[in-house]
Amino acid sequence: MLFLFVCVASHADAQKKQGQHIIDSLLKELSGENFRNRADTSKINLLNTLSMDFASLDDAEGVKYGQQSLELAEKLHWKKGIAGADNSLAANYFHLPGHAKSLEYFSAAIKIYEDAGDKKGLSAAYSSMAGLYSQQSDYRTALRYLQKQLKVDEGADDKMGQAVAYRDIGLAYSHMNDFQKALDNQLNSLKMADELGDKKEIARTMGQISIVYEDMGDYTNAKEYLFKALKMSNTSSIADFYNSIGEYPSALGNEFKAFKKREELGNIAATVAIESNNGLSYKDHDDSAKALEYMFKEALSYEYEKKEAAAQTDEERQQLKYMQELKEKQIEYEFSQKIAKSEAQQQQKEQERLHQEAIEKINREKNDAITREQLKREKNILYASISGAVLLLIIALTAIAALRQKRRDNITISKEKQRSEELLLNILPAEVAEELKEKGSAEARQFEHVTVLFTDFVGFTQASERMDPTALINELHTCFKAFDDITAKYHIEKIKTIGDAYLAVCGLPMADTEHAKKVVAAAKEIRTFMQQRYALLGDKTFQIRIGVHSGTVVAGIVGVRKFAYDIWGDTVNTAARMQENSEAGEVNISETTYKMVKDDFECRFRGEIAAKNKGMMKMYYVS
Repeated sequence: MLFLFVCVASHADAQKKQGQHIIDSLLKELSGENFRNRADTSKINLLNTLSMDFASLDDAEGVKYGQQSLELAEKLHWKKGIAGADNSLAANYFHLPGHAKSLEYFSAAIKIYEDAGDKKGLSAAYSSMAGLYSQQSDYRTALRYLQKQLKVDEGADDKMGQAVAYRDIGLAYSHMNDFQKALDNQLNSLKMADELGDKKEIARTMGQISIVYEDMGDYTNAKEYLFKALKMSNTSSIADFYNSIGEYPSALGNEFKAFKKREELGNIAATVAIESNNGLSYKDHDDSAKALEYMFKEALSYEYEKKEAAAQTDEERQQLKYMQELKEKQIEYEFSQKIAKSEAQQQQKEQERLHQEAIEKINREKNDAITREQLKREKNILYASISGAVLLLIIALTAIAALRQKRRDNITISKEKQRSEELLLNILPAEVAEELKEKGSAEARQFEHVTVLFTDFVGFTQASERMDPTALINELHTCFKAFDDITAKYHIEKIKTIGDAYLAVCGLPMADTEHAKKVVAAAKEIRTFMQQRYALLGDKTFQIRIGVHSGTVVAGIVGVRKFAYDIWGDTVNTAARMQENSEAGEVNISETTYKMVKDDFECRFRGEIAAKNKGMMKMYYVS
């Protein structure tokens, strides 16, 4: 499991009660004679512990004690204390609006560990950063920090640290659906754990490997690794577990799903299915969430015992104890939230079922009323026929004509409705269109991780002067239609065209972890299309320059008449500056985007270039 140094904040009364007694004890100790007037490293450690305890209950209070610790540590010039304060502040700021300060403090701690050559602290800090990015589902960045952690552990010749890092790297690749790399790293972890003779670590890794095989649909290998883990654990519940899953491959997939999704199990799948007889007994009573909570705690206890045995000072053991308690509270909170979510989903399904039954009942009553009315009308027609065949014929023909007209009207209404739907989806993203139809309005939203694409035709003004207006518009339409096809291929949202400029963005309204990679790939295809067209038509078409930048934007609907979905923010302005500073036939990207795609595309550094209202900016051309 990625090392989550950041604890999940809970407002639930149960979680507050479980941690309050620890905080009360620490506050009493801080105000006592031993610490009231002290200004030494012991008080710094106590303040850091208080700050970390509050991270799961009251972030603002946690920040207060973290700041006191940081000020005292800086006053004493105690680097290790400063790093501890940075870590506790990062844990608290993670739950407050935005993650920028959390990253800032984690980075400060890493710098101190690097300067001090503290490999143990540096390894843990890298793991913390990986955990922070993993919580944001930014697994690519989390992977980079895990690889740094592995390098540090290799330099320290920490075999167990390397085994854990390989396993966590495998988990990150699994979240990114790169199952082969996930297996390669987990098998490395398994080999090292086997060399160390650590049976519990071997069982854990085998469990994670079994989950990857299960996700790949390879139930034979999944079952093989799970059963190896069961044997390694030497548990008395093996026979019951064999009996519950049967001997056929598909049963194994169902058994995994009954426990939990792979992303929730993490790297201790085998441990949670093996080490705890209590956990398995909960499972047998269909309380899988309770079983998982118990089993996670079992695995956490094992990790604590292992680290406690490796600790060299009482201070380290005390810190480990507090961290153990905080992680247990995190597990309890997470599973209580998931149970509540599951119950809410069940209630919603029940409400949807009742709603559907009500609709069906109304439709049946409506149909019955129509049928009764039709019967009544037929009887009247029949009675009227006695008085005159001519009147019957008139009534019958009138009824038939009305029915035919109604059918034609229904067909017309259906076609118009479908046409309106298509027009709305051509203007707005599907999610925004649904919100607009349901609520009559759509709220503007901020999207943290997107990439913006800006294109512009070189010398368009001069081309418009020499080209026939009709030919000019036709050529614009042909080019923009091709751009639409390319952006749609990469699931990029077209925003608008402004004269000869084209604006699009990836990462909204649905998040996309590969937003930068997709936009750069699309930009290259657009460039290729225009280069081929210019080679074919010459001055009858245009040359293009493209700019790309990644960051945060606000998106929403503008106006009430002829409304349009649009995006705003500095990221849009910066993308425009990238385009303005590009050249014909080039894709110019910012440093921010470059860092996200440098492993996927060949780029060349242009140096720092002055951008309007932005100052000097590093820019790169995509080859």
